[in-house]
Amino acid sequence: TSQFEALELRSFRAQQTSFDHVHGYYQRSVTLTAQNAVPETLQAAFVTAGTLDMLGARPVLGRAFRADEDFSANIRVTVLGEQLWRSRFGADPAIVGRTLEIDGQQAEVIGILPKDFRFPVDEELWFPMDFPMPTADDPGSGRSFAVIGRLREGVAVEAADAEARVLFARIWGRGESDAMAESSARVFSLADRFVPPGFSWLLVLTGLAAAAVLLVACANVATLALAKALARRTDIAVRTALGAGRVRIAQHFAVESLVLAIPGTLMGVWLAAIGLAVFERFQPLLGLPYWADVRLDPPVLLLAGALTIAVTVSASLVPALRGPSSGRRITLAARATPHDSVGVTSWLVSAQVAGSCALLIAAGLLVRSSLETRQIDPGFTDAGVITGRIALPRADYPDPSGTMTRVLQQLEDTPAIESAAVALLAPGTGPAFAWSFAVDGGVYGPGESRPGANGLPVSHGYFDTLGIAIRDGRNFTSAESRYGTAPVLIANRTLADRYLGSNPLSRRIQIGNTGEGPWLPVVGVVDDMYLGSSSGGIGLTGEPVPQLYLSWGAAPYARGMLVLRTASDRPETLLPAIRDALFRAIPTVALQDAEPLTVSVERSTWAIRLFGLVFTVFAGVSLLMSAAGVFGVVAFAVRERTRELGIRIALGATPLKVLGTVVHRVAVPVPAGFAVGIGLSIPLARSLRLLLFEVPSLDLTVYALVLLSLLAAVALAVCGPALRATRTDPITALRSE
Repeated sequence: TSQFEALELRSFRAQQTSFDHVHGYYQRSVTLTAQNAVPETLQAAFVTAGTLDMLGARPVLGRAFRADEDFSANIRVTVLGEQLWRSRFGADPAIVGRTLEIDGQQAEVIGILPKDFRFPVDEELWFPMDFPMPTADDPGSGRSFAVIGRLREGVAVEAADAEARVLFARIWGRGESDAMAESSARVFSLADRFVPPGFSWLLVLTGLAAAAVLLVACANVATLALAKALARRTDIAVRTALGAGRVRIAQHFAVESLVLAIPGTLMGVWLAAIGLAVFERFQPLLGLPYWADVRLDPPVLLLAGALTIAVTVSASLVPALRGPSSGRRITLAARATPHDSVGVTSWLVSAQVAGSCALLIAAGLLVRSSLETRQIDPGFTDAGVITGRIALPRADYPDPSGTMTRVLQQLEDTPAIESAAVALLAPGTGPAFAWSFAVDGGVYGPGESRPGANGLPVSHGYFDTLGIAIRDGRNFTSAESRYGTAPVLIANRTLADRYLGSNPLSRRIQIGNTGEGPWLPVVGVVDDMYLGSSSGGIGLTGEPVPQLYLSWGAAPYARGMLVLRTASDRPETLLPAIRDALFRAIPTVALQDAEPLTVSVERSTWAIRLFGLVFTVFAGVSLLMSAAGVFGVVAFAVRERTRELGIRIALGATPLKVLGTVVHRVAVPVPAGFAVGIGLSIPLARSLRLLLFEVPSLDLTVYALVLLSLLAAVALAVCGPALRATRTDPITALRSE
């Protein structure tokens, strides 16, 4: 979790015993100029030699980096991603060996990596470390970077974490007692580094939901199989009396079911492909990250197909297993009433209703959560605001803060733009930094945890652009956006109320947990703003959190997110004018990911919408199958009781009484299914609480709507067969016997 330098990495490699390989990497944007095209800003990763091999990235063309190409003072070689190779260079294999201009330097293309390799986040090309190896005389001359390693077989993450803490405490010259401090090195899995916390558990819940849909389908098939068994009991009795054994009868029914199961399975795969095509068409609206790769996986398709065929065949064997023994009379078998199947079908109907009820409640909670995210009051005005990311190559712009000031001035001089600012991240899309901090006058003992706040470096004009008033103190000045000026802080109201006392402008704050940083004055206080989510909305809450805004000139930031206020209700229509103004200020830098701020904020909760969509589809399919199952049970019951109903009507039974007799068939299993479904939904809703924004897991409104929807579906399913039963002709019913 910390940042390391090359000499520290070399020392750690020499002393550690937990890893087979240990490498370093860092990310930044680069500008590619090639084939007389417009310069393009791309996301790049700089890695130590051996990183790609350790991660199993095998080039589809060319080779990876050699050790002698590592820690060079210049960009000399590069490896491209397959997607960039195809989109920018037309998949020309002759690109390997060609020289490209990158950040004003000449880099030879030595390889092409496969399209599914995007390490560490969503990079499109890779380079060796582009700075010289530091020396003992000048150990701080290198760039800091993150470290990644592959554990030795049999070594647990916890053991590697303990060793890394001790070794880095020693390398950094700290005491052994500091090894377990939060500011020391930590080891965790690569998935925990990039995948939002709790995402794996949500995938497990999605799998369980899919299994619930399968169980509902199984119950439906089993119900139909029982109906089939009762309808063909005379046929089975005759076959048995003529000497056919149960195995022979089972083979007959298995062949019949295969004729239905195989085409049904193929149709299911076809529907899945259509569903995926529709999903891909609307996927940009969900704003999924690149690693959320939704596709038809062959092993999963084979497993699903095998389960479908196995379930269908198993259900078809019920008639053979329930067929009469050879000693039973055919006449008795032919006229036997289906009372022995009532209990089984009732249980099956209850199971279908229960599964549908639980899935519908989960889907309802997630849909309401998604609707709640659209009603967020962000604390700033996002209408008419557009954002876009830029990255300044240091070779072309050695004074990034001065260049950024010139860019903002050029943009503000554009008639279409009312005001402009820059921040490290777009507002409402998640925290940029998680800072520990101390307030002057506070006493923090050894090992005592300091309070935390979300930190965001912003420029002069940031709060004005977003329509946020300074409640106390002053705004950042334009001079404080230039690197070299003394950094200052602006706190939000939550932080000021909790930690800064009655006179927050007299306090100073030290960022960090080491007690070694400068004390920065608090010059202003602003209202709380919606922080947003960088994890798709997982774990998002509406509670205000402490926030610190750092003046942009605190560091020579070479990348940032432009925040531009326009007078248009459709700011995306002004993108050409914005790009022209940007080109006049920095002609070699492209504007990336430009979009209205409303879209950016909405996209930051993609996980809530994704899982809401999945559970809604599952619940809808389950509801349709449950309704079909109830319809089938009632329809079969009406057909089997035609003689009885005819006699009742002949003896004077009213249509209402006949209707009650039919409805009684599901009067017990449906309420029982409701009860079980509600019981199942409670732990399911609690498991989904990471996705429930401002929605309680026991939301009575959702529960009531789901129960009403299920009752309506059951009523519609029962309505047809029940009304048909009331119109039974006694003469026709008795003649059929």
